Amino acid sequence: VPAAEDETLEATIQDLPSDLILFIAKHFLSFLDALRLSYTSSGIKPIVLPEATRMREEHLQFTQAVDAVCRSRKGAASMTSTCCGTHPDPHLDLAFKGILAEDAAAIASALHGNRVLTSLDMGGNKIGTKGATAIAEALRGNGVLTDLKLGRNNIRDEGAAVLASALRVNAALKFFYIGANWIGDKGTAAIA
Repeated sequence: VPAAEDETLEATIQDLPSDLILFIAKHFLSFLDALRLSYTSSGIKPIVLPEATRMREEHLQFTQAVDAVCRSRKGAASMTSTCCGTHPDPHLDLAFKGILAEDAAAIASALHGNRVLTSLDMGGNKIGTKGATAIAEALRGNGVLTDLKLGRNNIRDEGAAVLASALRVNAALKFFYIGANWIGDKGTAAIA
């Protein structure tokens, strides 16, 4: 007659060499840590990380603002479901979504305090100089975004100059694309 499952497991663990038991225990705790769980005498519980929780909340607020813009534009899908899971996506593609200057201002307002998003593609929209100005203001206060694409947005010289000014104080941005924006000599000089 076989023993109860708990007894069999207990007997099997007791039969293992002590160094193997330590190895299993060490990796079990590493596994729990990777899942942001802790083992206490009262069981396995999630580790509450205030910073991570706050960052998820900020990212959720950002993507909800972007969602509002996307829902207002024809054919734009909801971004919240793809950006706001347990592990927020650091890349956001808003290219060719019909985003206008006022939409860019709402996105920029949310972007200002966001600390998760590292890549934003807003190419092929219609943000113009006003939208570029709003994005520039957000860049002044954002130290996380490293990749920004604003090509084909009718930004022109004035918008390019405002963006160039913001880029001088933003050390985080590593890739910036502003091509096909009707930028003339004045805008080019401001960027250079």
